[in-house]
Amino acid sequence: RALALEERGEYAQAKAAKDLANTGLYTPEHLVCSDSQVNYVLGLLSASDGPIVDLASGQGHLVERLAHRLEQPIIATDFSPRVLRRDRRWLECLGLYDRVSLLTFDARCTPFKNGAVKTLTTYLGLPNIEQPGDLLRELRRIVAGTFLAISHFFPEQDEANAAIIRQAGLSALLFRRSALEHFAAAGWQVDVANVCRAKAHPTPRSVLLEGAGIDALPVAETILEWCVFVAH
Repeated sequence: RALALEERGEYAQAKAAKDLANTGLYTPEHLVCSDSQVNYVLGLLSASDGPIVDLASGQGHLVERLAHRLEQPIIATDFSPRVLRRDRRWLECLGLYDRVSLLTFDARCTPFKNGAVKTLTTYLGLPNIEQPGDLLRELRRIVAGTFLAISHFFPEQDEANAAIIRQAGLSALLFRRSALEHFAAAGWQVDVANVCRAKAHPTPRSVLLEGAGIDALPVAETILEWCVFVAH
């Protein structure tokens, strides 16, 4: 319903529908952990200056919060121009578009010079990008300051979900140990901050549109470990 309302340009109603839907899609502790990570990043950035580049912004969950709370210029990025056009309309509705610039590129081959980015952020954006080794080396090239990556990780011993993760080729950045190894191999020094754990259920499937759903993972109940990778 929220997506249909967005397409009609009824953004206030879409936001209300989305907020209501989230309480049924995710467990209370899942929502608390997610919000905790965003607030942690906002706290770290509150005393910073200079532009903030947000990687794989998607629907702009983090970008919206950054624009509401901080004074710094924000650059929202995504591989898809269509996604960013949607974000532009959404930010215009919220009165935030004058605070945000939009930039589309492949994160494995960014348009930035060496060390051009002082602050890079992402909200669960890393697992959506293939070839994480190339990605993390490219990000290391462009970041001269700090990379704040909001992440959640699945237990490796959780076979039901781990099998799907490996089959989809997402194991590099959805398991904590592997993610830390890939960051280190790309030359990053990482602190794991603001850790919390939350029960997660498979999100419900639509009863109106057969087979439609929101998230592919988890496929079975699990405990997700949320945190912020503070990488230098």
